[in-house]
Amino acid sequence: MENHLQNNVVSGVRPKLTVYLPRMFLTFLLCTFIATALNAQLIKPKLVFKNFSVDDGLLSNEVFHVIQDSTGYVWIATANGINRFNGVDFKTYNIEDGLIDNTIYEIYNDYKGRLWFISSSGRLVYIENDTIKHYPFNNKITDQLPITRGPIKKSFHVDLHDNVHITFKKHGRLVIGAEGEFEKLSGIHEEGVVVVEKTDDGMALVSNPAVPKSYNFIYFDKAKELRYTINFKELSPRRITIDQFYCIPESDESFIMAVYGTVYRVTQGKIVQQRKFGEEIIWLSLDSDNNLWVAPIEGGIYCFLKAQFLWELVPPMLKNVQVSSVLQDHENGYWFSTLSHGVFYCPNINVVYFDSESNLPYNRVSTVFANKSGVYLGYEIGMVSKIYENRITNYTIGGERSSRIHIRYLGIDSTSNDVWIGSSFFLHNLKDNAVVDYVPYSKSWGVYPRDVIQGNDGNFWIASAQGLKVFDGKSVIYDSYITNEFSLIANSLYQDSSGCIWIGCMNGLWTYRNNVYSYLGQENPLFSKQINSVRATDNGTILLATNGQGLIVIKGKQVERITQADGLTSNHIKKLVVEKSGIWLVTNNGLSWIRNIDTKMEIQNINISHGLPTNDVNNIYVRGNEVFVATTKGLAVFDLRTIALNTVKANCLITNVRVNGKDLKNYSLPLLLDYDQNYITFDFIGFSFKNMGKVQYRYRLNELDSTWVYTSSTNAIFSGLSSGNYLYEVQAQNSEGIWGNSARIPIIIKPPYWKRAWFIALLAAILSSTFFLIYLARIRAIKRMNQIESSINMYKQQSLRQQMNPHFIFNTLNSIQLYILEKDSISSHKYLTKFAKLVRMTLDNSQYQSTSLKNELDALKLYLELESLRLEDSFNYSIEVEDNELLVKSIPTLLLQPFVENSIWHGIMHKPKQEGWIKIRVGSENGLIKCTIEDNGIGRKAAREKSGAQNGKYNSLGYKITSQRIELLNTLYSGKFNIQYEDLYAPDGTATGTRVVITIPCN
Repeated sequence: MENHLQNNVVSGVRPKLTVYLPRMFLTFLLCTFIATALNAQLIKPKLVFKNFSVDDGLLSNEVFHVIQDSTGYVWIATANGINRFNGVDFKTYNIEDGLIDNTIYEIYNDYKGRLWFISSSGRLVYIENDTIKHYPFNNKITDQLPITRGPIKKSFHVDLHDNVHITFKKHGRLVIGAEGEFEKLSGIHEEGVVVVEKTDDGMALVSNPAVPKSYNFIYFDKAKELRYTINFKELSPRRITIDQFYCIPESDESFIMAVYGTVYRVTQGKIVQQRKFGEEIIWLSLDSDNNLWVAPIEGGIYCFLKAQFLWELVPPMLKNVQVSSVLQDHENGYWFSTLSHGVFYCPNINVVYFDSESNLPYNRVSTVFANKSGVYLGYEIGMVSKIYENRITNYTIGGERSSRIHIRYLGIDSTSNDVWIGSSFFLHNLKDNAVVDYVPYSKSWGVYPRDVIQGNDGNFWIASAQGLKVFDGKSVIYDSYITNEFSLIANSLYQDSSGCIWIGCMNGLWTYRNNVYSYLGQENPLFSKQINSVRATDNGTILLATNGQGLIVIKGKQVERITQADGLTSNHIKKLVVEKSGIWLVTNNGLSWIRNIDTKMEIQNINISHGLPTNDVNNIYVRGNEVFVATTKGLAVFDLRTIALNTVKANCLITNVRVNGKDLKNYSLPLLLDYDQNYITFDFIGFSFKNMGKVQYRYRLNELDSTWVYTSSTNAIFSGLSSGNYLYEVQAQNSEGIWGNSARIPIIIKPPYWKRAWFIALLAAILSSTFFLIYLARIRAIKRMNQIESSINMYKQQSLRQQMNPHFIFNTLNSIQLYILEKDSISSHKYLTKFAKLVRMTLDNSQYQSTSLKNELDALKLYLELESLRLEDSFNYSIEVEDNELLVKSIPTLLLQPFVENSIWHGIMHKPKQEGWIKIRVGSENGLIKCTIEDNGIGRKAAREKSGAQNGKYNSLGYKITSQRIELLNTLYSGKFNIQYEDLYAPDGTATGTRVVITIPCN
């Protein structure tokens, strides 16, 4: 423990603590109580604390130090390592995570934002960029320390030149340079038993030499221009050493020091104030408002306004608990580390409260009232308490029936100053410390009061569970339930200057004017809902507290509504109080304080983040600046001047980024992602400890949607993001609903390569080139096709000319002439008819690229008939078609005749005195037309020999033309036309003819 006791105060750490509570208010609450009844008890005020222990995630309940870094994290030094708290959960650091020792006595935040951890061994580690690093010159420190016992650190500081200053008990002050240079300070640092140097940045660095030259305390500044000396023997004559010492600079000429259990203020070298707290002080610090915090080893923590030792700002807190450090966070909340009970957090030390542990008879306080005689509390158990000058007196209402009696109302008689009590059944009067029951009819017949006002005539008007009643102080003089005029449940009432009674009922708003009850719910639907409280401002504006509709404001004929959307903490308002300080609304979610309702309205909400023990408030009473709040967890009291808006914006930090389910490490901004890295998760945390785990967030992804998304979750997920530039930002909300600054991450999702400019340009070039090449190829193909078609037409014409060659026509006409000369008119007519038909068919077919197989065979048959007649039937022929369906198939025109002609003239015509024949067979094979032309001529070899012998007198020109046509057709039909020749031989090798097989594509 001793190691820790000399931590922050001596080294000049001044955590920012802001406290303000008027002395007059403290006097009322805490100072001058005397008993007013035989059963009076002392009452003990408390502060609202939240305790964190090992059950919540602390590494140990033995905590030595607590600080907050610039980001917002709260760091906690324990006996088992370091905890980092973000308001939701604790992160742990120990030896396994890189600490040099688990027991850490102090955490120090330097000018670079690095966190230094001073361990039990005196060795140092620090965290930089979320990485634990060992101080490289720890050996310079340990070489100066004894091995037999642990060192006792007195002060620690890192200056702007990265020099480390560290002091250990009876080992003087050590200075280690940024490059490891070592110095043990001497000179003035050895002149006294305690030597304190005030640095330029307000730190107090102590030297505690092993062999001091005097038993003095020496205080000096950096330039040694200011120097004070105090003889410790005058302070502690029985001490031979000074082991426990603190010093805090206040100004250039004033400082506060603690020697063992006494605190001193020293001004210009003289002790001007002192106070003894016990045997030893284990914490001493000044806050930003110069309030002094003192923790004695006996337990508890004291706070003194403006460091005046006699003015306790609040009563001693955390009694019997040793407080090792005090921190005020960025939102003015307070953290107290303890040596046995973990860490305590108090959102506001300006709010005290009383509960059953403070000697209240019951925690659930139903109503509250205060006057100069004291503070009065009503409960659900038939009891009323009076608190006056630090003591509480309890009164039982209703005798044996008290457990069933609910105290609903407490108020004062303006004429007698008697306190009136409204219970579930009757009215009671508290006078001269005695309770008087007023029973109007019988003990079984009550008035059931819910609200009581003193009317313009001095009588008491009662809003009852059975209508409206009037009480003159002795008896009920009017009862609307008895008269059958009005029997509804009335929750509240108000009488205006004209004498009109406004009544808030379960079914809405009523008025009672000139002995007439009127229901206003039919005039305005806002008046038809449950009204819990009715009051008015000084200028006559009627205010209605509703159960779910917020606050209704009636200004003459103008009706307005104020709701949560306008800033109220809830639309369910239980009670309504109008005071000079403003309008106070009691809700199930704390208080709403409205100021300037008729001009520029301001709304401030007060809840657990401001120090209330709970948000479930039942009633409120305001007396000047003093506010008394009846809650389900006791009575809370505060001065409204200490309840300031929390204007500190909640810092928000993006703690992690996951892309496609994988954490990103050491990323740089902007975040550059590939097109398929489009499933992104952001983890974030907002630092608002007054909200304590209930921080509200809003986030958005600009370029995708500029609308804020609201959530209480600490992560956001975006999936299926398209390529583009984005800006992710998230904000946290503080306890007052103020949004903090955005944490931002710019994101660039690169488009896929096929959407990038270079690829598009390349693709455009390739496509353009391809289209151009295709275009050129197409042009060439068209030209080629035109050439082919032209050649085909040419060969077709040549075939036509060959088929109708002059030799054939001449021979045919000669034959006809012969028949005519021989006067064979029948034969000549027959021959001429066939010839004319053949010419016509040939000319008709020549007009088309193709003709049906039937037309081609018909023309071929005519040709064979003519040739057979002309050659005097020297050969026979036959035409066979396997399938008549083939006859409708299309084939190129004038295709078969040249082969038949070749068979006649080069085969059969050279056959000596033997009957020739030609057989033509047409069939199909593999989807193709197969035409076979077979003759029994002399064969191709003999025909070539005869042709050669005749010096080429006649070459088969028609055959050549047809062959060339087929070659061209094959270029169009991918080689599906084919001609095969087969020479036929007898067994003895004699040529017996020729077979030609022509393969033609169908259609």
